[in-house]
Amino acid sequence: MAKGDLIPHDNHVLRHVGKSKVEQDGRVNGAAFMLRSCEEGLSVQWRQAAGDGSVADQLQAILRVLSARRKVRKTDYLVELPVGQTRARVLESARQLTLEVELRFEHHPIEQDEFGPEDPFHSEIRGIPELEEGVAMALGDIIAECVSSQYSVNAI
Repeated sequence: MAKGDLIPHDNHVLRHVGKSKVEQDGRVNGAAFMLRSCEEGLSVQWRQAAGDGSVADQLQAILRVLSARRKVRKTDYLVELPVGQTRARVLESARQLTLEVELRFEHHPIEQDEFGPEDPFHSEIRGIPELEEGVAMALGDIIAECVSSQYSVNAI
């Protein structure tokens, strides 16, 4: 796939989440999915781009690259979003809130640079508009509700 190509609807992406964005009951909160002003999209990892092996093998491959490019703590998580279901849920919920949001899950691999090795799994969730903080948190909460699996980095 080329940079910017859409990730298939039946695939999954993983978001690196620090412990501070995980509630006491273990649920990821919406802050983990809020777009910063300097970002065009939320950084995620495309799980199926890590090969046809088991989920465990895919997670290990992704974590190896991710750890080489950024600080990953043993208390962090990789949380999984099903692409098609997340897109549909956010579109429907945004309409109810009279927001125009249509997420695009795009492949954005990173070439080797001064920050680390190439990251062929890197992708972005695009289409999140700049919103006031309260509305952005509500949208983040909607995305957080779509998390289908949560993997402790310490257990991968």
